[in-house]
Amino acid sequence: MSVNLENGDKRIYAATAYTIAESFGYPTIQQDLNGEKIHRLENVMTMSPDIHSLFDGLELWLVQVGKDTYKVETSSYHLNRSHGGREVKFTTENPEELPVPSPDYLALHAACAKVAHLSGAAEYIETILSYAEEIPVLAADGSSGELLTHLLRHVVAH
Repeated sequence: MSVNLENGDKRIYAATAYTIAESFGYPTIQQDLNGEKIHRLENVMTMSPDIHSLFDGLELWLVQVGKDTYKVETSSYHLNRSHGGREVKFTTENPEELPVPSPDYLALHAACAKVAHLSGAAEYIETILSYAEEIPVLAADGSSGELLTHLLRHVVAH
């Protein structure tokens, strides 16, 4: 769930993602990835721009099939023909200093993508993001994250 938090929309996306992650049983995700921690190697992957766009948009995700090995899954038949079914294996010569992406973060991303596409939740998430754009109080340092989390929970409850 690597996001560039310089962009206001990305900050809103991240806050929404944190709220969803908490509901999936990751209560410390915001603290784990707050501020500079978001750039930890466990949360970083290099992708081509088109693949990054699909991954960021929950159109493409990785499902673990072995140790550090993942199968690419997609949200549509068309994408599956071009990208689905491939295997990706992350390797490192020094796991302590240069860890591979976190299986937990990849599993959480996959769960969010599946829920968004299997339940029709994608449109609902767009509604939340539109509502959140009306809140002009996000601090660049992330200190308003708790406020946004509270507001998002309120929107979800109603």
